[in-house]
Amino acid sequence: MRSNVLKWLLPVLAIVIANIIYFYPAIQGKELIQDDILLGKAKGKSIVDYREDNGEEPLWTNAMFSGMPTFQLSIKYPNNWLSHVQSTISTVLVKNSSIYMIASMMLGMFFLLRTYNVDPWLSVAGAIALGFSAFFIISMAAGHNAKVRTAVYIAPMLMGILLTLRGRQLLGFALTALMVGLSINSNHFQVTYYSIFIIIPILVVYGIKMIQDGQVNAFIKRSLILAAAAAIGVGPNIGNLWSTMAYSKETMRGGHTALVEEQSETEQNSEAASSSTAEGLSFDYAMGWSMTKSETFNLFIPMFAGGGSKENYEGTDLYNKVTQGRTVPDNQKEQINGLIGSTLYWGESMTNGSYYLGAVVFFLFVLALFTVNGTTRQWVLASLIIALMLAWGKNLEWFNRLMFESLPFYNKFRVPSMAVVIVCTVIPFFGFVGLQRFINLAKDDKDAAKKILMRSLYVAGGILLAIALVGPALFSLEGDRDQQMVQYWSQIQMPLSINEIDDARASLMRSSAFTSLIFAGLTFGALFLYLRGTLKAQVLGFVVIGLVVVDLWSFDKDHLNADSFVSSSQYLNEFRPTRADQFILKDTDPHYRVWNTTQGLTSDSRTSFYHKSIGGYHGAKLARYQDLINEQLSQQNMEVFNMLNTKWVIYDANGETMAEANVGAAGNAWFPTNAIWVDGPVNEMNALDDFKALTDVVIDQSMREALDGTVRMDSNVRNTIALTSYDPKEMHYTAKVQGQPALAVFSEIWYDAPGQPWKLYVDGEETELYRVNYLLRSAVIPAGEHEIVMKFEPKTYYMGEQVDLVFSILLFLALIGAGIQEYRSAKKAATE
Repeated sequence: MRSNVLKWLLPVLAIVIANIIYFYPAIQGKELIQDDILLGKAKGKSIVDYREDNGEEPLWTNAMFSGMPTFQLSIKYPNNWLSHVQSTISTVLVKNSSIYMIASMMLGMFFLLRTYNVDPWLSVAGAIALGFSAFFIISMAAGHNAKVRTAVYIAPMLMGILLTLRGRQLLGFALTALMVGLSINSNHFQVTYYSIFIIIPILVVYGIKMIQDGQVNAFIKRSLILAAAAAIGVGPNIGNLWSTMAYSKETMRGGHTALVEEQSETEQNSEAASSSTAEGLSFDYAMGWSMTKSETFNLFIPMFAGGGSKENYEGTDLYNKVTQGRTVPDNQKEQINGLIGSTLYWGESMTNGSYYLGAVVFFLFVLALFTVNGTTRQWVLASLIIALMLAWGKNLEWFNRLMFESLPFYNKFRVPSMAVVIVCTVIPFFGFVGLQRFINLAKDDKDAAKKILMRSLYVAGGILLAIALVGPALFSLEGDRDQQMVQYWSQIQMPLSINEIDDARASLMRSSAFTSLIFAGLTFGALFLYLRGTLKAQVLGFVVIGLVVVDLWSFDKDHLNADSFVSSSQYLNEFRPTRADQFILKDTDPHYRVWNTTQGLTSDSRTSFYHKSIGGYHGAKLARYQDLINEQLSQQNMEVFNMLNTKWVIYDANGETMAEANVGAAGNAWFPTNAIWVDGPVNEMNALDDFKALTDVVIDQSMREALDGTVRMDSNVRNTIALTSYDPKEMHYTAKVQGQPALAVFSEIWYDAPGQPWKLYVDGEETELYRVNYLLRSAVIPAGEHEIVMKFEPKTYYMGEQVDLVFSILLFLALIGAGIQEYRSAKKAATE
């Protein structure tokens, strides 16, 4: 019992305590200010409110971009039991704080290292090295929670796969299925996708080894078990995957932009055109935020590429030049450091800071190159090389263009530097497995261990020393924005030359390399003292933990510290209604839209907190709406705003936001009197340049047979239609049509993804919807008085939920079976 406490409970407790200390403000009930999370709260508020009021999902929101599905917003799938597992994990490890994600990540690495028989306290050090690596801390500070939460499950997923391949098939099957499911449930598909580039090398090297050992049947059997585990893990997420896949076909990421499809052979200048193709994102757009090859050194020399906007530059010549030696208030330090960081950073992939893994981990990684052989060495190095090549993006164009054009779904993702998530997982893992092998070797052959230690010092220390001494002469320190920054410094009356910028970058590189050299030297020293017997094995783990913490802690604190947290009242102040908000909210109309002219149309989420916004912020907005933004809304074509029922306009009046009614808003639905027939989407869009929202309707020639004659001008006929009941997924209208059937236009966004179409019913009978004005819905209403209902009932969600339930039951049965078998095995072992 005492042995288990020392080997398992105390190390786990140490990991939790480390997180409590780092994130202590969260324990006090404070909130972490994360830009992306604030944006997410704003654009998801209407969804959360609807769920609380109605006990179900809205599935559609009009809070952003005049209307869009919620499949990539705050949607919940209750029949996916994995969401309840995730909720339980977050509750146990301090819910609604940052602790549970980083702590969960550390625990996953701890258990993975323990399966490799790494000492418990060395496993703690490896876990801390992973969780406190800058990639995840910077991501947390920025609010990229889904990315971090998905990365949590990489290490335990690998654990399940490796257990299966080693013969512990039921436990490995259950663990793999659970972690695959939780990874997908975390809803950052790019990180889940990247984990494949670790899994494939594992399967390849184990396959070769087992075939060479005559275990072909065993390898086939275990591979099939892993395939079944993946299927069981994916199963509870079918509703999400199915809905997302269907939705993506209508978005920028799906490449579904009609203007690009029609003009594919002409030059495109719009955001949608430059970012999308008929199949997915364009290569140039997807390769934005590529890591330069030299930026790889940032992994163990944090200021190698000039740092970033969130680093601390106090004490540098440039900081002293800006401050002129005076004491600077804390609220100004961040602005000054941000300006200096933006000036000195000369890479391409980061803005806030480098993805620093640590000089201690770097030294241990080099050590592992000399101590770890066989399958582990092979799959680690293979996945590491692939990850770096992916992260280099456009800077290794031949490889990434091949991946982009060959791999399924890969052209849906952007920001190739995100592949660093693989690097941040495998390097600490490999380093601490290598450290354990070094310790094991030292017990049998101290001379051999000493030779390996010295080789590691020569390699790691030699690289760091060379960069510290002559690094600036070996690399170009030029950045793409150097001239722009020189002009900016001149404008603020602090002239700064290119040479001064280069000198500052060179100084940072050298000093940072010397600091990393010190930490590598201290790691070498600890292991050397261990070989001499001065440092006992029981103490070595705690020394390594201390070195890792000191190495990473201060760097991390530049990005996420106590100042990053605020009280709940301060947090709520971020959403305090403005005078304009308060004025607009007095309107009792259930359904209208707001245009906030003080914000960008594609970068505004705050407006969505209170209103149904014309703009918004989302990486996968509907492609047709992006077309409309590019071609019409950004040109401030008021008639297009009118057709979207933009009833209120927010504007700036001497620094204060004010609201003004737009008397030209067309309303929720109307009967136009003039049809403008056009051929193709380009002409359809161009026709909006000079049309009147209430009287004109732009219709593609392909619908002439169905709609010809339904639009008429007759001064003696007054057809009427009005919204009587509003719900985001079900709207009711009453209509009165005189004489002959007439075409009604609704100020609602056209959406017809596979399995997710809006449907319209006239007196209970389904009636076809037609797309007009490039992206609005319309329908032919028969003569007479009618009740009209427009519904959004996506079968991808409702049928997907049924599939989720079936696979959730299967997954949990597998987990229960694995638990019973492990219990029986442990009981049998104890008896024997």
